[in-house]
Amino acid sequence: MIRKSRAWCLACLMLVFAAPAISVEKNVVLGSSEYPPFFSEHLPSGGVTTEIVVEAFKKVGYTTTVTFMPFARTLKEGQLGSIDGIIALWHTQQREQLFVFSDPLPPNLIGLYKKKNKHIRFKTLSDLTPYTIGTVRGYSNPPGFKEANLQIEAAGVDDQNLLKLDAERFDLALIDKWVAQYLIRSKFPHLERTLEWLEPPLETKYQYLVFSKRSKGHEQRLVDFNAGLRELKASGEYQSILIKHGFED
Repeated sequence: MIRKSRAWCLACLMLVFAAPAISVEKNVVLGSSEYPPFFSEHLPSGGVTTEIVVEAFKKVGYTTTVTFMPFARTLKEGQLGSIDGIIALWHTQQREQLFVFSDPLPPNLIGLYKKKNKHIRFKTLSDLTPYTIGTVRGYSNPPGFKEANLQIEAAGVDDQNLLKLDAERFDLALIDKWVAQYLIRSKFPHLERTLEWLEPPLETKYQYLVFSKRSKGHEQRLVDFNAGLRELKASGEYQSILIKHGFED
């Protein structure tokens, strides 16, 4: 009887110690800033990029906590390892010293908007020299833009440029395609009738989920996330999320 009791106690102890290993929850804490329609706490599911990140992690058994904060703070928290990673950054050599980069997420398509009644076409930047182009002060312009000696007029924000373009204060506006579509649909629906995107884009800049090198386990999180992202694409859910958020031609 004593032997049976001891065996029962031993079995219970084994279950107690084994249980945590079985039910370990994988959680990742991410920071993000306001950049609609890609990511924003005011958008459904946090925006297209946020939803893709959360769903990709879900595929590989992670729960995701996303905290929205000003960009400078997000970057600082990521550098210190106070958060596991950031949604989302462009790749630079300087950032490679601080972060590891995921497989690509939906890109920025940097290009030009014009009035629908203006017959403007171009193949190279030199074709744009006759036109005045509205840019945003402080933004980095596409490669070759400065060297082409284009006529530039800088404004404070993208919103101003779209309104100035509609008022024919200049001929073209340099802007991300998806940002322009979001602003027009959410703030200036009347511009749907007068403005349009001009093909081709001048630059495609991919965004990446980045993991802080100071965050313990960042290598495994990177591997797991990329696996989840591949699974999300293979299932067709990735494309469905893009369409849901209006990322389609």
